[in-house]
Amino acid sequence: MVDTTIANRLPAPVRNALAGAPRLSRSRRKVAIVAHLLIIGLWLGTAFSLLILASFGRFSGDHRTVHGTYVIFDFFDVWVMPTVGALTLITGFTLAMGSNFGVLVHRWIVFKIVLAGVVLLSAWQMMQPWVRDAKLRTNYDAATSLDGLDTTILVFAVVFNLSLWVIVAVSVTKPWGRTRFGDQVRGDRRPGGSPTGG
Repeated sequence: MVDTTIANRLPAPVRNALAGAPRLSRSRRKVAIVAHLLIIGLWLGTAFSLLILASFGRFSGDHRTVHGTYVIFDFFDVWVMPTVGALTLITGFTLAMGSNFGVLVHRWIVFKIVLAGVVLLSAWQMMQPWVRDAKLRTNYDAATSLDGLDTTILVFAVVFNLSLWVIVAVSVTKPWGRTRFGDQVRGDRRPGGSPTGG
């Protein structure tokens, strides 16, 4: 009979990496945790800075202030946000694969990865063009209208911040138990026969 489980259809190295294992020594794991927390803090700080800048862009009546705001916003959105976000994912993957948590074993980790990816992709594909458009419009004409673009940027900045705090909350509470993949690679069962959560 052919084994059709998700875990057994994957190559062993891939399966083992996604399932996680205590590969990191205690000291290296502590370093990885500290690095991950510091980078998450930088990402939260960057997102909050973008929210402040978006608020200035939306509510400031001074043309120079508005244009300067979007110039700074463009730099943060192009260079800082993607860099810090990517480092957060890299350190997170390192911790997951080097510990018993694994990458695909727990639903809360999968949720965090997907949401973080959506935030990064949205910042790159949607926010950047809007901010550059606002920067160009305010560069040449003090009387130019942004046609609601400033409001759109502000709303997305709010959504980004809320999304990152949701990721933090999920990291702390660790809800939803294991994935199907997690049940297959771990095979732990409670006395009643149901998969172990968490």
